[in-house]
Amino acid sequence: MNRLSEEVDESIAGVWSSFTVGWQLAKVPLCLLISCSACFGAILAGRTAPFDVLYVSLSVFLLAMGGATINSAQEAVVDGEMKRTAHRPLVRQAVSREFAVCLAIILVGLALIMLSQVYRPVVCVSLGISALILYNAVYTPLKKETIFAIFPGAVCGAIPPLIGYFSAAGAPFSYTSLLLFMLLFLWQVPHFYLVLLRHKDDYLQSNLPSFIKTLSEKGVKQLSYVWICGLALVMMLFSVTGGINQAGLKYLVVFNALLLVVIAGYNLVLRESPAYRSLFVCLNIMLLVHMITVGVGNYYL
Repeated sequence: MNRLSEEVDESIAGVWSSFTVGWQLAKVPLCLLISCSACFGAILAGRTAPFDVLYVSLSVFLLAMGGATINSAQEAVVDGEMKRTAHRPLVRQAVSREFAVCLAIILVGLALIMLSQVYRPVVCVSLGISALILYNAVYTPLKKETIFAIFPGAVCGAIPPLIGYFSAAGAPFSYTSLLLFMLLFLWQVPHFYLVLLRHKDDYLQSNLPSFIKTLSEKGVKQLSYVWICGLALVMMLFSVTGGINQAGLKYLVVFNALLLVVIAGYNLVLRESPAYRSLFVCLNIMLLVHMITVGVGNYYL
């Protein structure tokens, strides 16, 4: 009986270990936020059935995890040179590179198959493939060469809400599609800058080109605040698109954006020793609050 119990415990431990490794390889928390942006885009396109919204969100979630897993395999050597990423599975050799590649193929393949079943499948699959190319074939190798790699990376991050929007019959080149793109594009840059500032010692000691080496910490803080102000402006523009009918929700959208500006200004302009981690979390939460508020205003009211 004890032997059987030990075998069960070992099996459970093995399953949990595999799950943890896969979670880390695929960078699940970030991919969940990307999936939420696709859900947001689908909701803004009109009164789409809940199943269709969830379906395209899951498709983008799988696609994002596939791209992140490929990225983990691509950057294993660089990750091993930085304290921030030294715990990742491929660095610790907790899993083989072949496992990561196989997992990525499964995730990407399943995601593209699912996207081929949505409305406008050619457009959505093409956008999905474009996002992978930008992330894994342009941004990832380019960031070893230039600090400006962040911009194709930001374009890549702005594609998921468009996939959701177009899958729900959203009009191409519309005002809403432009706002969706700009929202996620502008969020990506300060999101990266705050990681850079929080782990500045890692980046200063690494061989990677970095804004903090070029502009200093103060320069990156100022640049981050400019981008966050631009993000807040786009967030406020959602209140005048006509999709939100309730005045209370419009005020909440504007208040959320202005609060982000105030919090970021206090941390990046006024404080000598900013709480970069707290601001990073705040940035992500306030984007999520924005998407929920606008989504509720469009879908239910």
